[in-house]
Amino acid sequence: MQSARKFIGKLVIIAAGLLLADQLIGRWLAHAYARITHGEQGHITFVIDSTTAPLLVLGSSRAVHQYVPDILTDSLHLACYNAGKDGQGLFYSQAIVTAVLKRYQPKALILDLLPTAFAPEESDFNQLAILLPYYHTHPGIASILDQRGPWESVKTLSYLYCYNSLSLQIFKRSIADTEDDSTNHGYNPKFMSLPAMPAVIRKAALADDFSGAGLSATPDTTIVAAFQQLIALASQHGCRLAVIVSPVYFPLTTGSSTIHTAADICRRQHITFLDYSRSPDFCRHDSLFYDATHLNDSGARKFTRLLSADLHNSE
Repeated sequence: MQSARKFIGKLVIIAAGLLLADQLIGRWLAHAYARITHGEQGHITFVIDSTTAPLLVLGSSRAVHQYVPDILTDSLHLACYNAGKDGQGLFYSQAIVTAVLKRYQPKALILDLLPTAFAPEESDFNQLAILLPYYHTHPGIASILDQRGPWESVKTLSYLYCYNSLSLQIFKRSIADTEDDSTNHGYNPKFMSLPAMPAVIRKAALADDFSGAGLSATPDTTIVAAFQQLIALASQHGCRLAVIVSPVYFPLTTGSSTIHTAADICRRQHITFLDYSRSPDFCRHDSLFYDATHLNDSGARKFTRLLSADLHNSE
């Protein structure tokens, strides 16, 4: 009996030590993370906690690399910040809008919609791990992150869990306190063009396009619900919303299930919807593309000027 008590006592001490270590190390990581003002982490924190731009651009890498804030600002007379994020989908945009609207009300939102945004393959909540550092400070984000799994609210009791995939980035950003990305109000340009690429690289770049099952897949109801919730949030807070399908290299002559569904929802909700996925001004213009799904800086500037004019005319 005495040995059993000693064993249990040791387990209690070990558990208490682990809990203490989790809290001490986790809170230090949280403190170090909060001080990062540059790079990917600084960009996300600025969007969630600091920007007051009346116009925000939302979306994935196609938002980050294809919408030039300065051009939108000059044309629409609204200061603009590009809040897009590489490798993210509608759940990320929904989380960002939810957090931002708790702090201030932008006058307008531009959402870049992937042609395959509603495909089941885009329903992976695991990619939202990048937002875990904001779980304890932003309830709106927490409610979306909880959809990652039934135990998410329990896992996030551990501070280390919220930062376990970011330790190296936090260390790097903490010792390198200068901006390491070429950005302008969140816009991150691509300068290479397809004609300038070696043939083998160009072939690989053009192979990565929107094709296959994703274009015709039955829309995932969870993603569509997130899209509708984003529209509802914008409407409730008086934010004008425009949903945009930006140019692609290979024209989507028949559209996609996502495009058709989104266009129908926007039509019924009286939301501006603009589809450039078959625009002859961009499709197959090698000098305007970095790869099959991203415009380069020249293409982005041409597209943003066109979009600005179309948005102005749609007012």
